[in-house]
Amino acid sequence: MFFKDYQAQLDRLAYFGHARLNEESSARKKQIEKTLGDMEKWFAQQLLSPPARLTSYERQLQLWLANNDQAEWQTRLAERLSAFKKVKAFSILAGIFMGLGTTYLLVEAFSIIPFFAALALTTWPYFIVPMAIIAGTAYGLLTYNAVTDMITNDTLRYCYGIFRY
Repeated sequence: MFFKDYQAQLDRLAYFGHARLNEESSARKKQIEKTLGDMEKWFAQQLLSPPARLTSYERQLQLWLANNDQAEWQTRLAERLSAFKKVKAFSILAGIFMGLGTTYLLVEAFSIIPFFAALALTTWPYFIVPMAIIAGTAYGLLTYNAVTDMITNDTLRYCYGIFRY
């Protein structure tokens, strides 16, 4: 039942396609996208923790989930969340070292560039520290996004399968 309702919403969304939309059509499309998002969140809640009192609609979905490897999917989710936590720690560490490395490189650049070399040494930290923080934060976020994308898409396993033969 849930999947039929979800498919109906997808069909309604597909109706809009890539055409230019007026204000009313745009509002309707946004409402359908919001409904789809709500349905996905509700499905995830049903998958992860069934409520104590179920409606017949929820009972049907819970029965379907039980017959289609719900426990396996819950285990996979727990493993993925654990991997994401490890990636988060690695990304923070990488960002810190990138910030420190950027500080070293900026000090060197400041001593070579005549405009910055003319500034008093006591003013350099006001320029260098914010740049290093931004660089470290950006590197940490890029690392986190890249590695979590590789985990999500099973990129390494896919590439290993291609190059193995």
